[in-house]
Amino acid sequence: MTDDGERRCFSQWLGRLHRWTPSAETGDLPDRSPAAYRQPLRSAGRRIEGSVGRPWVDADARATLARLSGLLDRIERRWDCVEDVCRSSPRTMVHGDLVAKNVRIRERGGSREVVVLDWEMVGVGVPCVDLKLLGDDLAEYVAVVQPVRPELTLGVVRAMAAMGQIFRSLLVLDWKTCDFESAWCDGPGFAALEDRMEAAARCVESGASAWGIG
Repeated sequence: MTDDGERRCFSQWLGRLHRWTPSAETGDLPDRSPAAYRQPLRSAGRRIEGSVGRPWVDADARATLARLSGLLDRIERRWDCVEDVCRSSPRTMVHGDLVAKNVRIRERGGSREVVVLDWEMVGVGVPCVDLKLLGDDLAEYVAVVQPVRPELTLGVVRAMAAMGQIFRSLLVLDWKTCDFESAWCDGPGFAALEDRMEAAARCVESGASAWGIG
């Protein structure tokens, strides 16, 4: 998205997607509730614990993994904050992987149209993880979604976006820890994830009241 018009078009599309209410016909879609994002937290923690003693993991990498393990523990201890924020969020359709490479804006019939690719992670749950591409510009999204979801004030959506960053960081870490099953992975690249997990830990430890929720 290269200009304000494209960002506005995407915000409106996302707001319309999140106005949708689940029905019986969608009961077989995967769960995207906070509980679903707790699973990668735990599986990443198990892989880290099982990897620190591998012979190809050097001392620096072991130290990084130990710190990441501690950060995951901090996040899990305050998972109640995540759940408190998400209670204000509706259950709706969640794309699950709204990154720039999966979004196209095209001209059709004299107007702009959003085309979204790669629905592999689609599910039903809290829409927090879908808010990444909106950045701090949430007002247009709120204006579209709020007539159907009046509980979604700007403050609530900001808190949801923060939870979405946590969910996405946990998914990335879980995916990356799979590398330790291969001898070529000795740890480089995990240090960059420390900052993301530290930010996530600080966010949940602040409590839902820091967002004006609960």
